[in-house]
This record gives sequence, C-alpha cells and structure tokens, in this order.
Amino acid sequence: MLGDGVLSLRDERVVVADRDTRRALADAFTATADRDSAMDRGGISLTLRGEDTDYVAHILPLTSGARAEAGGHYAAVSAMFVQPVSRDLPLDDGMARAFGLTPAEQRVLSAIANIGGVPESASTLGVAESTVKTHLQRLFDKTGTSRQADLVKLLAGYASPLAR
Repeated sequence: MLGDGVLSLRDERVVVADRDTRRALADAFTATADRDSAMDRGGISLTLRGEDTDYVAHILPLTSGARAEAGGHYAAVSAMFVQPVSRDLPLDDGMARAFGLTPAEQRVLSAIANIGGVPESASTLGVAESTVKTHLQRLFDKTGTSRQADLVKLLAGYASPLAR
C-alpha cells in the first residue's frame, strides 16, 4: 500500500493520498472519538484506490463494550485494518448457522458469490444447473432474499474484515 501510492507515512502518521478519502477517514475517526452511534454499530469501510490494486480500510470503534463501561480515558478510540479488495467472499460459519444452511447450500452460495451466475456455478461445482437453481431457491427461502445480488450482499455482511 505504501508503495502503491495509497498510503504514506508523514511525521509518524499514516496519510491517505486521496483528499476526499482522507477527509472521510478523518470524519470517521472524529465520529469514533465523539462516540457517534453509527460508529458504535460496527464501524465503517472506505475504498482506497491504488495504482494497480484497490484496498478497503475498515475503521472499527474501540469505544464500546467493556471499554465504555470501564469509563476510563483511552488515547486509541478506533482501529484501522487495511487489506486488498478481494472478490472472494469467505462463507462465514455464523451465517450458515443463523440460516440453517446445508453443506450443499453453502457450496452453492459460495459459488454464486465468488464465481457468478447459475451456469458458471453449476459448471464449477460439477452439478446440473437445475440443482444449483433448487439450492438457490432454498437459499432465498431461508434468508428472506429474492435476488442473487441480495444474497451476496447478505453474505458480505457476515464476512469479517479480519478474515483473509
């Protein structure tokens, strides 16, 4: 990232090259310091555009939970984790448990999210398109979604910013 021109170090501080992103990042850190309720709900993510690779910065609050209850003053109010943007969405076990997904449904969900549509997923999984469609319909029913894009969005919501 430092070599990609996305971030740099100045006076022992991390600086974002893009002005708008730098402002958004500063606003996120300020919101965390001010204990903004939006930040307490899980932080935010910002896209950092590099020359060859895009990155995502996850800003997570350190001001809630046990720290907030302790009532002390802490210099660090948030943490920032930066990683390359990945098209591969890992299937979170929490999502599988929350919706009671079978192993076959999990494989279809992962294929839809990471490979694409029904024909491509069926080919990759080595099953008929009708099989993928059947499991996809069960996924829609179990998750309350009706489109593949909504299913992928739901999966992304369960993905940990720390898992890669």
